[in-house]
Amino acid sequence: MFISVFLLPFSLATVLTFTQPVWTAIIARVFASEKLNWFEYVSIVFAFFGIIILTNPTAIFWWIDGERGFDFNDYPYFGYGVFFSLMGAMGSGFAFLCMRYMGQ
Repeated sequence: MFISVFLLPFSLATVLTFTQPVWTAIIARVFASEKLNWFEYVSIVFAFFGIIILTNPTAIFWWIDGERGFDFNDYPYFGYGVFFSLMGAMGSGFAFLCMRYMGQ
């Protein structure tokens, strides 16, 4: 998670790290079979749309060439930064779920 601060703009690394509650809900549903209501499912979908918009994938936004936002040439390992940031948030969500079951 901390390596993403070096590979991404600081603001984007911070925002992607704050997706930890989304990952906690997904991991709790998959591994702990917890029930989610419809509002939580809708929130998860919108959170993933937000992640897609923030990371500007060129497969979806083919017309963006670095004129808006940040320049991809300044961050040559942008994809690795997004990966490490999201994996750090996912690992943090898994750790919170483990702590919840350790406290029971």
